Amino acid sequence: MGAAPVHPAAPAFPVSVKGVAVQGGKVLLLENERSEWELPGGKLELGEDPPDCMVREIGEESGWTVMAGPLLDCWQYISARAATS
Repeated sequence: MGAAPVHPAAPAFPVSVKGVAVQGGKVLLLENERSEWELPGGKLELGEDPPDCMVREIGEESGWTVMAGPLLDCWQYISARAATS
């Protein structure tokens, strides 16, 4: 699989998603590189919508086949690095 095309604005304002995947009454959490537990997720590829990204990311990270459900929450923040770019 090749790298996704990069839009010039993408490095300054990446969009990422997190998903809540439940199976057998248990919520999927994955251990990240900092040894912290978090919901599965990742950055949108150019032209991808959030539900499709979430389905793709959960599949890539866990091997689970899922369907996207309703949006639970949404927030925006600008990092100090992005604000000074």
